[in-house]
Amino acid sequence: MASIPSTPSSLKRGVSNVGKAASFSTPDEEVARIIKNKQNYYICLKVLKDSDPADIRTNYLRLSRLVHPDKCPNNPNAANASAILNQAKDTLTNPIKKRLYDAYVTDVTAAAGTNASEMTYADWEAAQAAYPVQIPAWMDKVLRIPVLGQVIALIMLILLIPLLLVFLLLGVVLYCLCLPINILFRCCCGMTPAQMQAELERQEFAAAAAADAAPRQEPPASRVGVESV
Repeated sequence: MASIPSTPSSLKRGVSNVGKAASFSTPDEEVARIIKNKQNYYICLKVLKDSDPADIRTNYLRLSRLVHPDKCPNNPNAANASAILNQAKDTLTNPIKKRLYDAYVTDVTAAAGTNASEMTYADWEAAQAAYPVQIPAWMDKVLRIPVLGQVIALIMLILLIPLLLVFLLLGVVLYCLCLPINILFRCCCGMTPAQMQAELERQEFAAAAAADAAPRQEPPASRVGVESV
């Protein structure tokens, strides 16, 4: 697939003011513009490839209110234009969908003047799914060998055994390092570090509970005020 250019010229075509500075025409004119450029979501929303997602959402909201079927009751294409705007916003504000859409724009731009240039984004997605990634012929033959799966499993097992032994050895080393520390704390303090931490947490919890249960005394200033009255 062709690489995605940083700023395709096709994305700039028809876009003078973009983002928050974009200006829009009358509802009927915007409906006609969106229908005409329905293949290019950037032109529909009057944004560029590197526009901020916030600007994309801002233009979407402004346009969706402008071309809503309720605002254009006599325009039969208003509902279609609203659907295109919804699809454009969902695509360009999703990083994964936007990457795929940029690839579609690149392919359509490269195929200008051919039938492929009239392909919609939905048709392009369907075409990509219909032609899965092709593997080399020699690899396909290797994968068709009946015992290949068993061989690969055996190789993975041989590679995993040393790794498991390393983790087991590390666990034994850590245990041997911690054992003298636990014995020392038990001899000096009567408990292990973990038990000491649990005891400290229990004492802190008991102190906090006692402080909450203790009756609160009124401040001296309030008592003085009562006596003066």
